[in-house]
Amino acid sequence: MIIFGSRRRKIVMGRIQYPCPHCRQPSFHTVERSQGHLTLFFVPVAPLPGGSAVSRCEVCGHRAPVDPQMAHSWFPPGAAGMQGQMYGAPPLQGQAMYGAPSLQGQAMYGASPQQGQAMPFPTQSPYIGVGPRFLATLLDVVVVFIFQVIVSLIFSKTPEVAAFLLLFGIFAYYIVMEAIWGATLGKMALKLRIVHLDGSSIGWSEALIRTLLRIVDGLFCYIVGAMIIHNSLQHQRLGDMAAKTVVIRR
Repeated sequence: MIIFGSRRRKIVMGRIQYPCPHCRQPSFHTVERSQGHLTLFFVPVAPLPGGSAVSRCEVCGHRAPVDPQMAHSWFPPGAAGMQGQMYGAPPLQGQAMYGAPSLQGQAMYGASPQQGQAMPFPTQSPYIGVGPRFLATLLDVVVVFIFQVIVSLIFSKTPEVAAFLLLFGIFAYYIVMEAIWGATLGKMALKLRIVHLDGSSIGWSEALIRTLLRIVDGLFCYIVGAMIIHNSLQHQRLGDMAAKTVVIRR
């Protein structure tokens, strides 16, 4: 059984305009970064040393290697994206589609493309990362602890019944709350919500899958889940990946 492995992931960093050495056109080039990741049960959990970057001409498709440090200097982390334009979103009036030649007098993504100008994609993710989700988990732990105290006091003379009710209650808490309201009490307090990848509400099957895989994500005080979320483009833990869900703000 394969537990650990590795795989490479590609991330589009942005676009830059310069004369292509192959087709000789002053075209836009898409810059992609490739990074190896250590995998646990085929899920990326930690980046591996090294990495590479390539620049692809959008006219002729020619690919050329780019120094990763130079690529990062073109598109520094936290750089502001183009005004209101998400990658793949419909263009605003008077703007050209991504990949299509801009008409005379029109700017690509609201910015006039100059020679050698880098055009990074928006870097602010709509998906919730480790910090807020960790706080929501702490609040849920408090809720579970209070429930445990109440059950232990009521069924102090029958520990077997108390253990069963505690286990059943924990699973029911996560499944029912997520299936009906799309969030546990901890996520509600932080105004977070669990949805499908298309933004629609989740159901009982997704809540069940997420809860069952919480056993794996919760290993070592949720360190496993935190590592998977941190290295996921959509900030998904293992349960999210299996259920095809993401966590967003309400």
